[in-house]
Amino acid sequence: QQQQQQQRSHSSNRVFGGKKRSKMMQLLDTRDPEIKRVWAQINDPNDGTNWMVMTTSNEALKLIDSGAGGLREFVRSLSPDMVMWGIVKVKSTTLNSKQSIRSMVFFTHVGEKVSAFRRAKAAVRTPSVMKAFNNIAVHLQDK
Repeated sequence: QQQQQQQRSHSSNRVFGGKKRSKMMQLLDTRDPEIKRVWAQINDPNDGTNWMVMTTSNEALKLIDSGAGGLREFVRSLSPDMVMWGIVKVKSTTLNSKQSIRSMVFFTHVGEKVSAFRRAKAAVRTPSVMKAFNNIAVHLQDK
C-alpha cells in the first residue's frame, strides 16, 4: 500500500531543474517574439508604447494587445472572462522629490467570469510570467 501511494505521488509530479512540481506548475513558454518586441518598445524611451496585455494559449504566453494610451487604454483591453497579465509604464514621483521616474507596473487580471480552477492556475503561473520580464517595480492584482 505504501508503494502504491509513492507511485501515485510520483506520477502526479514532473521534474524541472531537479525539483518536483505538480502538472499545474509546469513552466510557461515565454519566448513569443511579439512579446519580446513590444517589451523592447516599452523599454525604449524614444518609443510611445507604454503597455501590453498577455494571456496563455497551449501552455505559452501570447500577446493580446499593446498601445501608447497609458493606463486607461490598458484597462479597456481587459476581459471579464480571461486570465491576463499586463505591464504598464507609468511616471511616478515621491513626496520628497519633484523629479519623476518611469516605473514598470506588472498586473495580474482574473476576470469575474473565470472559473475557480483557472483562478488557481493563474495564481500558480503568475511568478513564471513575472520572471520573463526585468525592471518590474510593482505587482498589482485585481480582486
